Amino acid sequence: MTQEERRHIEENLTEEELAVYDILMKPAPELTKEEIKTVKQTARELLDTLKREKLVAGWRRMQSARAKVKVAINDIMIKNTNMLLRILLI
Repeated sequence: MTQEERRHIEENLTEEELAVYDILMKPAPELTKEEIKTVKQTARELLDTLKREKLVAGWRRMQSARAKVKVAINDIMIKNTNMLLRILLI
């Protein structure tokens, strides 16, 4: 088992969710357990929303689809503004 396979099991995230989680956690901030839980939930919600509603075939080539993806990301991130601001300001 690779290190990444162990990580997604230890973090209780799918490989895709772990990829989004890693993006949200850069640079590596010092967070409480509750804040880490919020980041994981945000990663799950973001991935689920994008897969379910926004990522259609050829979305990168279509300006309107790209715009919808950006709006979805912003909406989800705004829900967790306080936590995300703390991450970004570290």
